[in-house]
Amino acid sequence: MLIPEDGRLTIAHEHFASARLRNFLCASIRPFAACACAPTLVVATPTAQLHELGAVIVAAAAANRGWRAVYLGPSLPAVEICGAIQQNRAHAVALSLVYPDNDPGLPGELRTIRRCLPKDFPVLVGGRAAAAYAETLREIGAHLSNNVTDFCRKLDEVRESNCRETATAP
Repeated sequence: MLIPEDGRLTIAHEHFASARLRNFLCASIRPFAACACAPTLVVATPTAQLHELGAVIVAAAAANRGWRAVYLGPSLPAVEICGAIQQNRAHAVALSLVYPDNDPGLPGELRTIRRCLPKDFPVLVGGRAAAAYAETLREIGAHLSNNVTDFCRKLDEVRESNCRETATAP
């Protein structure tokens, strides 16, 4: 890989590094995969959200915490995300919002995801652009994570809540 003489990294360098990191993280999801009884997390970026590195990072973090992470990739329509949630009998969904932070179609996509899920189903959202959609995220009852530590804390809460519900079920 050639670096310009002045030492600057180009967009191509950034894309190359991101692709390598994505491949490494995606490969790390499988070795940490928990037993079939582990809670399932569906991870994706909604339509027009093309930057997936944050989504891959949280999928790997979830797998490392014993979740079965189902990573769907970038720019997926809301109805497809909902279908994957239902098909995988997921316990939560994580959405990464990085760019753009002014997509007029994204609030509708987020509302569609909420409409197709049970009212108390955990929707975890993070990423650089997530705060720009804070009003919609509040409206749909999503949890906005500002960092991976907060995301992992929320995952632990969801797991704990599911364990309590399972223990008290008839």
